[in-house]
Amino acid sequence: MVWIIILIIAFVAAIYVAVGVINRFAGTSLSATGLIAGAFAALGAHIYNQIVVIQNIIAVFVNFFANVFNDPVAAVKALFYDLAHTVIGYITNMAKAIESVINKIPGVKVNITSG
Repeated sequence: MVWIIILIIAFVAAIYVAVGVINRFAGTSLSATGLIAGAFAALGAHIYNQIVVIQNIIAVFVNFFANVFNDPVAAVKALFYDLAHTVIGYITNMAKAIESVINKIPGVKVNITSG
């Protein structure tokens, strides 16, 4: 645990030194604190999103097992509905990403995800 903390402190110090060197020679005014805070915020958002995805998958299966003994047919239908909803969500996100990349081409305007 101590080694991890020492490595994080060394990494932060290296970023401060690198940004200081870049600012000195390039004549810029980058903020090392902003870069570090942004990196940790992005890392935190990524970890949080992964936890939420895992939590949603667990909730789908817990819902299935809670309902399977009351009404098995409805529980299986709900399970497949929830899984299909998740897959369609992933496909929608991929389509939005593709649309975003295509729209970066000058003069091109594609709208495939509005409806």
